[in-house]
Amino acid sequence: MILTVPELETKGREWPSLGGLVCQWIEEHLVFGPGDLLGLPAKLDTLKRQLIWRTYEVFPPGHEQAGRRRFKRVALSLRKGSAKTELMAWVVAAELAADSPVRCDGFRKDGTPIGRPVTNPYIPLCAYTEEQTEELAYGALREILLRSKIADRFDI
Repeated sequence: MILTVPELETKGREWPSLGGLVCQWIEEHLVFGPGDLLGLPAKLDTLKRQLIWRTYEVFPPGHEQAGRRRFKRVALSLRKGSAKTELMAWVVAAELAADSPVRCDGFRKDGTPIGRPVTNPYIPLCAYTEEQTEELAYGALREILLRSKIADRFDI
């Protein structure tokens, strides 16, 4: 799945999603990474919130795949300076955490999904160069986790 800004702006929230829970978890537990806001509480802008919402859409109750993620793979491509690396680090932290609501564990009566953590997370990361992977991707995740309330939960 590749999403563009116009698609995000025009699409309604047609599918149940764990995205709202994931966004809430990120803002409650994590901080901004390297840069001017280093260490301040994480705050998702509208675009990032929409991207996370769509990424975590699940099949609705009654569907043969109810609760399974709608998209197996998601590739986000954003312009330079839009904090892509930080967004990636926040999502990776959520996927790694033992208490984050990143998988569906059933539905409430109103059809909204109930979140649970991943039992054994597998998180492949890609970058154009090895240097970007080591310094940016893992570096940002490390700095975010070191300064977050949940630092003691990880072997950083």
